[in-house]
Amino acid sequence: MLYQKRARRMEHTAQALAAEIVRVLKRNRVGLLYMEDLTGIREDMDFGPGNLLVHNFWVFRKLRRAVEAACARRGIATEAKPPRGTSSYCAVCCRPIERITRHKAHCPHCSRTWHADANAAAYMVRLWSPSNGHGVEAQTPAPDTLRWNRHRWVSRAKSAARMRTAMSGSPAA
Repeated sequence: MLYQKRARRMEHTAQALAAEIVRVLKRNRVGLLYMEDLTGIREDMDFGPGNLLVHNFWVFRKLRRAVEAACARRGIATEAKPPRGTSSYCAVCCRPIERITRHKAHCPHCSRTWHADANAAAYMVRLWSPSNGHGVEAQTPAPDTLRWNRHRWVSRAKSAARMRTAMSGSPAA
């Protein structure tokens, strides 16, 4: 019963994330969403027998299908792209980057340090954008981090602003 409850929660989380992604895409008038094809990404990793279910419970394919279905309902095309090399180059200057840790990337050429996944996403936009710097597609919004609040996805920036407002004694927005 606990596994079924966890599975229902994960399904709800994936559907809510897909809806939030589509909402942001529509707000920014995006007509094509590139997604990394993460099939087999964990095949060469050894988490040990005790952590196998913990690390493999978040199913990329299920999330991708939820996002693709939500995009199809709202008229947004999706295209799967191979992830190879997207986190190896700087999204700003397109030169090789150094990985400080697993999650941080540093470019020695332009001195930019940021989250490796945000760099990879921005590099993907630069690499595969059909606009080549023209039109709405060229105006990529800054990456946002979302936090799950047990019901829906909330922007960390908005969540932090509400928290500061609530702590200062002013009514929260």
